[in-house]
Amino acid sequence: MKLFILIGFMILIVLAFVVGTFVGQNFEGFTKLKEIKNDAQAYYFLKSNNIQLWGIESCSWCEKQRDEFGTWFSLMLEHDIYVNCQENQSIMEECIAYDSGTPFWVKDNEVIHSGYIPVDQVKKVLGEKI
Repeated sequence: MKLFILIGFMILIVLAFVVGTFVGQNFEGFTKLKEIKNDAQAYYFLKSNNIQLWGIESCSWCEKQRDEFGTWFSLMLEHDIYVNCQENQSIMEECIAYDSGTPFWVKDNEVIHSGYIPVDQVKKVLGEKI
């Protein structure tokens, strides 16, 4: 009887090791897919609701916010979803007025949120304000 329990326990250890190895190898892939999904959902939410992200180059929080969008950031630039205040003189004064809250989120030329938002929270945080 003790032999059967010992063999069963050893089989469970081997199975746990095999499953753990498989999950460990694929965890990075699962994490990357989740990040891409979050980036895409945030991008499409901003685009479909005409929300812009305004920031400046010298702002570390703006840089962190830009980095959150990963590969989608190039589309944000292309479709004027991200506005670099230093390159857009027509809004430079407005950007300076909100310097304590950069980056900030704008809809219809009105600030709806100031500050950094984790990309997986963009839809939730901004959705409550539009």
